[in-house]
Amino acid sequence: MRAKRKGALAAYRDATLFKVIYGWGLRRTETSKLDVVDFGRNAKAPQFGRYGTLNVR
Repeated sequence: MRAKRKGALAAYRDATLFKVIYGWGLRRTETSKLDVVDFGRNAKAPQFGRYGTLNVR
């Protein structure tokens, strides 16, 4: 992320979170309980690297 504008990192974080919410169809409470350990590898989709699956608690 090369943008040197104030708040650019927070905007990037928020946009990523909204894409996760929409992409996986999560509810607010499910989203609030997400953590980095909930993301994992997907053996069938190596192009996503370390973040190919999501485990919702």
